[in-house]
Amino acid sequence: MKIIAVIKKNKCIFDKMEEFCSPLLYREISEQERTILKKKLNDYIWSIIEPYITFINVEDEDFLTIACENIISDFPNRSPDEFYYHTEGSYSTPKRYYEIIYAQPTWKDYRIGQLSNMNDIGCLYSLQHNVIENTCIIIVNNYDLSRQYFTVLDSINKTDILKIIRRRYFHSGILIKNNDTMIKFYYQNPSYLLYHIFKKDKVDTFYVDILKYNLQFYLNNETSTYINKIATRINGTKRLYGDVLILHEIDENIYSNLSVHEIRRLNVLSYGRMYDRKLKAEENIQLPDQNNDNKKIVPLWSRFIVSNNRMEKWQKIKNQCINCQKEMSILLTCQKCFRVKYCSSQCENEFKIYHNDECIEF
Repeated sequence: MKIIAVIKKNKCIFDKMEEFCSPLLYREISEQERTILKKKLNDYIWSIIEPYITFINVEDEDFLTIACENIISDFPNRSPDEFYYHTEGSYSTPKRYYEIIYAQPTWKDYRIGQLSNMNDIGCLYSLQHNVIENTCIIIVNNYDLSRQYFTVLDSINKTDILKIIRRRYFHSGILIKNNDTMIKFYYQNPSYLLYHIFKKDKVDTFYVDILKYNLQFYLNNETSTYINKIATRINGTKRLYGDVLILHEIDENIYSNLSVHEIRRLNVLSYGRMYDRKLKAEENIQLPDQNNDNKKIVPLWSRFIVSNNRMEKWQKIKNQCINCQKEMSILLTCQKCFRVKYCSSQCENEFKIYHNDECIEF
């Protein structure tokens, strides 16, 4: 038994959203304060959307039947064959992938784009900025490499609904400070966040493409300050100094949330050779394009499949010397790139022939 969310067409207006979002933005806040502020925000959002959302239990064998019955329920006198059905990928998180299901009437006198038919909540879920009309359904999937399309249906809940709506109003980035401290910042305007943190309009900026993450690094990079080991390790090619802000830009000027959890995983997955960062054939996850079966698309959530898979492998070798593959009782780390670990000076010297070309020069 799984749970899906049926969302009736609605005209939800979040006219107080900025009032509840603003206290979270552009500042460092404690976990306790963040919890309190997010609860107030969640309570406000839920007070607006609750009348239009119904959670329904479905079995695997009747999922499609129940889904279709609900998304065409606004037209009780019409046949299911009179609709064109869409399934659209929505947001993704390290553990969950959301989809929206809706139907488009095909009869001639149906007028597309009428405000009276719009589903405002559904529109918030459309990453493609499609206008969602009438009743729609939101489902959630877990990742599963054993499945054909690497996902499996799971039960959606109130927390899922609120999380995705929040994401339409602000994003999160991570500031890495001295002593490997990581701080989450919420923001709407990246430029304003940069000015708030670095107190200047322009800072050093460069992009890092790692395991299907397109990361933006922002920093002053003043060599008189401390070496930022985590940022240096993740980027792999430059020694970085001082506080480093990392944002995730999935497309030009389109940002996605980045969590402390994700940065910690990328940090440990950055140990080793630069060569190891190249995606293996089985990691190049592609799906058929719904509009053209001859084309392939790379889903945005595929980065989570890659990192999940690599974390499983890393757990087995995390304490191994890169040279001899024996368990390390003493840990030696390259003090230039901070990416490779040895069990002894002998192994460090033996591995230099492979590492020198990849190590950071400064």
